[in-house]
Parts: sequence; structure tokens; C-alpha cells
Amino acid sequence: MRAVILIVLVAFMSIGGCGGGDGGGNGGCDFDFDSFLNGPNAQSANSEWNCIVEDIVGIIAFQAFEDGTGFSSEIGPFTYQQTGCRSARFQSGEGSGSVVLIEGSIASGILTFTQLSDDLGDRDFGCKLVVF
Repeated sequence: MRAVILIVLVAFMSIGGCGGGDGGGNGGCDFDFDSFLNGPNAQSANSEWNCIVEDIVGIIAFQAFEDGTGFSSEIGPFTYQQTGCRSARFQSGEGSGSVVLIEGSIASGILTFTQLSDDLGDRDFGCKLVVF
């Protein structure tokens, strides 16, 4: 399992570094930031991401919404603000940090990203979509 996540992350990292801008295909970005979001808000969600992280035993459930909110089974409710083509800053009761190298979509059913956080640690996530 570890090798599969590593292969997926290496493949996506090699194409991940999109420039700044507001995402959504603007500013020369080839990535639609909204493509991995689980709906407009928590009340309208019909999916979530089940993520594997190398140093954590078990699955972390993760959802992010168009209204700038989300939920993680690890850190609880959070808010986020997009900071670039494939990046965002987040804040939760457990800590804050950045998510970078975001790659994937609801359509592909795969999501990968890297969390950078002094509070929560630096981690690579490999996620699979679950539709309710």
C-alpha cells in the first residue's frame, strides 16, 4: 500500500506546481480547484474522500466545500482559503497550515495533496472518493 501511495504522489508532484492566480482555470492554471470539492456546503454533500496517510493507522475521512468550509475525521471542522492554483491555507481547532500540490477530481475519484503544518505535521495524503 505504501508503494502505491508513493508512486501516485510522485507522479502527481511532477505535474503539480502550478503558478499563483485564483484557480479555476484562470491565470494560466491548468487545474480547476473546484473539481475535487464535495459540493457547495456540508448540507448538500453527497461524497467524501477516504485518505491514507503513511504515519497514521486507518482511514481519514475528508470533505471540502465551495463555501470555504470542510471536515476531517482527524482535525474536525475547518475553514480554508485558496491561495494558488493547487494550494490553500486551512484553520481548525487542532491547528493550521497549508495544503499544496493538490491533484485529482471527483471525476477521477482520486485526490492527492501534501499538508504542511507546524501544528499537525507535514504529511502526504492519497485519497479515494466515496459517494453516498
